[in-house]
Amino acid sequence: MKDVCVRYFNTTVIPLPDDSLIDHLPILIFGDFMQIGATAGNKAYEEITDMERLKCVLQVQHYIF
Repeated sequence: MKDVCVRYFNTTVIPLPDDSLIDHLPILIFGDFMQIGATAGNKAYEEITDMERLKCVLQVQHYIF
């Protein structure tokens, strides 16, 4: 993946250690669904850093739809 990012984006995008085994991968998730009930014009596409909140939002939205 590192080679692909360098080849196409000329950057590593997410710096990863050179070790063959990575214990904790960095998380990079984006979405526009974190504000429940927001209208299409008011949704913000943003990085999601709070995984517990993400789980809650996904569980609530599962019941809404």
